[in-house]
Parts: sequence; C-alpha cells; structure tokens
Amino acid sequence: MTGRLHQQGGIVFFGLAHLRAGNTHQARAALSEATNADPRLSEAWLLGADLDIRLGATAPAIDALQKLITRELREIRAHLHEVRRGA
Repeated sequence: MTGRLHQQGGIVFFGLAHLRAGNTHQARAALSEATNADPRLSEAWLLGADLDIRLGATAPAIDALQKLITRELREIRAHLHEVRRGA
C-alpha cells in the first residue's frame, strides 16, 4: 500500500511540475490519473480544481471540491466515531 501511495504521490508531483512549467493539459492529465487511481490524494483534487478554475472550467472545479469535502467529512466522522468508542 505504501508503495502504491508513493507512486500516486509521484504522479501528483509530476502534475505539479507540469503546472509550474505551464503545461496545463499534461498537468490536468497527471492530476486526473492520480485522483482516479487514489481518491484519497487531497492535494491532487485541490491542484486539479485550482487548474480548472484558472482555465475557466468552474463546474468541474466545484464538482471536484464537493467530492473532496464529502470524502473528508466521512473520514472525520469515522475518526470521531472511533475516538468516542475508545473513550
């Protein structure tokens, strides 16, 4: 699992490098690949939404951010449930 997560994190880094170089299409492809492979990569969701906003694609950005918020809230609730059970 750690190897897979590291690999996906590498794709995020690759996407960020493309973004910094101004290669928006390659950046979008790498960030989409990362979020499809591992939806837990919050950084990829955030970078992708930021890129979409810069490109004027606000609907996909909003959709991505809503998915991220929903997932994060589920994880927070699950964590709180575990804390309460253990207390």
